[in-house]
Amino acid sequence: MTANDGGLVGLSVVSIDPHPIVRQGLAYVVGACGDLRFAGEAGDARAAYALVERTRPDVALVEIELPGVLGHHATPELRRRSPGTRVLVLTSAVDGASVDAATGAGVAGYVLKSQPCSELIEAIRDVARGRFYLAPSLSSRARAGTKKKPLAALSTREDEVFSLIVRGFTTEAIARELCISAKTVETHRHHINAKLGVHSTAELVRFAAANGLLVSRGCP
Repeated sequence: MTANDGGLVGLSVVSIDPHPIVRQGLAYVVGACGDLRFAGEAGDARAAYALVERTRPDVALVEIELPGVLGHHATPELRRRSPGTRVLVLTSAVDGASVDAATGAGVAGYVLKSQPCSELIEAIRDVARGRFYLAPSLSSRARAGTKKKPLAALSTREDEVFSLIVRGFTTEAIARELCISAKTVETHRHHINAKLGVHSTAELVRFAAANGLLVSRGCP
């Protein structure tokens, strides 16, 4: 939440997209929600860096296809300039490589421009609460892709975290084992759950059991 004139206003949102009509449309959609506030827009990465540094938004809606740089490549710099900002990809790119690259870069979610505005608003609220959001159609595709290769959608680090989770390691124990922060472990957990279409550790363990991964990974 952002303070303004001594009061609290809604979650602040900015749009980073090369197309003015998209940015203007998002300003209208976001502005129509009482708990959200449109804080600004930028058409390229360079302007985006200055925008987030100046406005410190809660959520930045970022198109992957930005002039001169891919949106997910800009994500680390956006987060460096405004650590509290959650980057939510809003794009038409549905290929697996784009999704994997974006999630690997640390985005908080992936929304498709073909989705209804209501789903975009819920995605904004979700990532602002610290959750990871993945478009339902992409989540379904990830689940379908697990039939032959259950963990094909996971990155190498996510695969390591998955293995430790289903072996009963706590977040803190995983952090110690992999020499990463507990916050990073939680981020990997969100990504794993979204990619595999599960919602809890119990479901993740059942997924592992159903795919023969508990025995093969030496789990008790």
